[in-house]
Amino acid sequence: MGLGGVDKGGSPTWIIDWTIFYWGWWISWGPFVGTFIARISKGRTLRVFIMSTLIVPTLYSIVWFCVWGTEGIRMQRMADTSGLCNQSDAGNGDWAAQYNLETKTNLSMGWTPACVLDDAYHGGYGRCKRVKFTSYVDPSIDGNGKTCVKTTNWVTVPCGGADDPTFVNTTYGVLIGTECANYMSEIEELAAENYSRRFAFTDGTVCLSNRATADILFDQISSYAPRGYSDMLCTLTLIILTFYFVTSSDSGSFVVDMLASNGHPDPPMFQRVFWSFTEGATAIALLYSGINHPNADASLRALQAASIIAGLPYTFVMFWATQSLVILVREESGALDPNRKAFTTFIFNMEYSVNHLKHTAVPGVQMAKTVVEVGKWPFSGAGDGPTFVIWCVFFSVLYYASIIITICAVAMYQWALIGCALYIGFGTFVGLLRNHVRVTRFIKNGDLPTDLMCGLLAPMFTLTQIEVELQDGPLEKKDDDPADDNKRV
Repeated sequence: MGLGGVDKGGSPTWIIDWTIFYWGWWISWGPFVGTFIARISKGRTLRVFIMSTLIVPTLYSIVWFCVWGTEGIRMQRMADTSGLCNQSDAGNGDWAAQYNLETKTNLSMGWTPACVLDDAYHGGYGRCKRVKFTSYVDPSIDGNGKTCVKTTNWVTVPCGGADDPTFVNTTYGVLIGTECANYMSEIEELAAENYSRRFAFTDGTVCLSNRATADILFDQISSYAPRGYSDMLCTLTLIILTFYFVTSSDSGSFVVDMLASNGHPDPPMFQRVFWSFTEGATAIALLYSGINHPNADASLRALQAASIIAGLPYTFVMFWATQSLVILVREESGALDPNRKAFTTFIFNMEYSVNHLKHTAVPGVQMAKTVVEVGKWPFSGAGDGPTFVIWCVFFSVLYYASIIITICAVAMYQWALIGCALYIGFGTFVGLLRNHVRVTRFIKNGDLPTDLMCGLLAPMFTLTQIEVELQDGPLEKKDDDPADDNKRV
């Protein structure tokens, strides 16, 4: 009954088609979902927010996937083992066909293993499943003088072959002259019933692995009840899906309207209707664009790929947003002073474009100057001049070597690994210099992980921020100075 014995193996592209796809998919939805949930959660505590938007939906999703996922796997195993998928491959039927007993017998469809493992509900734990089997026997044939009796015993199922214990001999030659001949009609009926057990396991079963993604849900629902009731369940599911898409579109239109209205919390209804029609028309155009493509899902897959590509860079934005949320909560709770000292300039300040270009070309110069300024680095005791030369050469060689060796990857891609390792070392040094500047200038806004991230991802901007701080920033300022409230990074 699908309790084991068959393992077809998963597709090698499963982790790409599902896991990574949904990572990118939800990350690309991050701005919309975050804005919408923040809007409807206004006034609630963080405890209520986390419980209602993270914990409860996660638990529900676990239950959903456990129930529907395992039921789908069970149905697929039944379809594989009973021969349903193989018959469809041979062109003898449909993936979701219902077969009568005669067709199953002719196509040899059904269960033929030695036994089916019992489930834990019956206390089996690996034991063969057994069913009650009733048959007529005539002990008088053996000369014991007894009449035809009805005997019940327990046998393993499903069974087949010459040793089939469910077999009932209906040959008149054996039964003529015995009292069992008087029960011939009952014997034949019992034999047909036991014989049909072997081929009764494919009704309501679908070969899900060969069905379209949109069909699997309804195929699964159809297996839970007879035709009329399952049709009602499918109709109800279709209505629920319609409400889901409508409410999602309405929520998306609401968020887009808020963004288009410069953050207005309650934008005009007309604009929301406009964005709803615009989004719907865009979706229709994207789906229609693949109408002439040999693969009907080409346009949808292109849309999904675009979502993943758009979600990748936003992943790093979410890292910073998460850190910002932690800092905000700590400020609200009083663990951090909101007016603590920050860097003099924002790291991505385009007023210093020339400085950014200079530090992209020759970053070692500013890095060596910073070492001389902050001190307490190796060779600092040798004097400012030698310290500057030593560190300038070291940082420059590390930076240029990472670029040159990475270019060598054109000849052999393994060179890129060495180049990447050298660049990580260079970025780490930039982050450490930023951290030392924060410490020596008593800047309390920031931490070491942020410094390292800035050094790795934006070294030229980080060096410009360090340069401006060393030139224009005050040496020390109290944490509670309100003048710095608008200068935090």
